[in-house]
Amino acid sequence: SYTAAADGYIRFTYYIADEDSVMCEYGSTVSAFTPYTKKLADNIELSTYQKSQVEDLIGEGIISGLKITTFGDSIMAGDGNSGIGIVDILTSLYGVVGVDHSIGGASMQKISGLSCIPEQIDTAILDGMIAPDLFIIDGVSNDIASVSSTLGTVSESFDYESAGYENSFVNGMEYAIGLLKTNYPGVPIIYVIPHSTPARSYSRELSYEDTARSICKKWSIMIADIYKDGNLNARINTQKSLYCDAGGTHPNDNGYKKFYIPIIHDEILTS
Repeated sequence: SYTAAADGYIRFTYYIADEDSVMCEYGSTVSAFTPYTKKLADNIELSTYQKSQVEDLIGEGIISGLKITTFGDSIMAGDGNSGIGIVDILTSLYGVVGVDHSIGGASMQKISGLSCIPEQIDTAILDGMIAPDLFIIDGVSNDIASVSSTLGTVSESFDYESAGYENSFVNGMEYAIGLLKTNYPGVPIIYVIPHSTPARSYSRELSYEDTARSICKKWSIMIADIYKDGNLNARINTQKSLYCDAGGTHPNDNGYKKFYIPIIHDEILTS
């Protein structure tokens, strides 16, 4: 050991070959050799970015292997993204196990010439669909677009079978939810409300999507509300050109990953 003068200093030089056996220490006593380590302060505070990364990793681990079954229209199916839809992206990002029954052009109300979402669900049930861990459904865009669609009125009744799904959007959506709730009572449901698009009447868009929210509240199901909370509005040309197809109805890959998937992921974590 060596003690320097109070106003002195020590120049310490060693060979790299000896770095596993050399130690320079400040103190009044000689201690045993300790290999090099980096000591962090107690109660270290993570930055906001670091916290978000940790939360994302935790979220990935929680939903990895989760069995998710989806029903709906072209937005669920990924028609604006080369057929890579919502559950496909969830599978690639988080490792969920997805089964998709959605069909482009589908509506909640039975409309001539369109696929019908209640019939997608009914067919899957008749085919022996095994209960997943979660259902994700959508379906309102084609009802809004069709002149043959009637909005309908949300009532106090839960007798969806008697109401059928031919007469209105309300009846069709309640029929779809009723089928899932009745046949798979323990499986949570997330309903996705899509973004605003110039390809639809704005006033019909508002009334149909507000009604969809009321139906979700009535039937006690979760909402991934892209329209209200997603920050994607294809009526704004710069957003449409970056995140949607030319018509503004279908998200592209960036649109899904930036606006749809984060909200859906958050709803999955609470399901």
